[in-house]
Amino acid sequence: YGKNLLTLDIDKIKFMIIKDKWIRDAEISKIFPDEIKIIIIEHEPLAIYNDLLMTINGNLIDYSKIDNIPIIRDNTNDQNISYQILKKVSQKLKKIDLEIEKIEIFHSLINIKTQEAILISDREKIYENIDRLIRSYNKLKDLYDKDIYSIDMRYSNGFAIK
Repeated sequence: YGKNLLTLDIDKIKFMIIKDKWIRDAEISKIFPDEIKIIIIEHEPLAIYNDLLMTINGNLIDYSKIDNIPIIRDNTNDQNISYQILKKVSQKLKKIDLEIEKIEIFHSLINIKTQEAILISDREKIYENIDRLIRSYNKLKDLYDKDIYSIDMRYSNGFAIK
């Protein structure tokens, strides 16, 4: 306020704005004779990753509290692999109307908690196992007369269902 628009340093203003951990970017422009336009682009949350917020770009930032997004517990601390697993498996599970609530990643094992069941897979074969599950999920639900609590996909000739 009270500054000359011609001499106003918009780069400095942008730098000050994007210091906020929730702001991904800002677009600033001068509108003569007496206005400045600021568009703020926030990070979009994807998941909670080992007590940090993972954004849709895969960045990690601190957060206070966010509900209704998946939680990732990664015991290997490989942020990039966790990001890829969440994105790819989420897309695949949407085909059978399952949403990820929590993923636990171990060195050789992955547990995926959905709103209906826990899915267990070898880490190495996660995508192959999810594809197998998608092809047979509706048949499994029809054949298995009870609620399904877990599906262990580590068996090449079928699934172990509880």
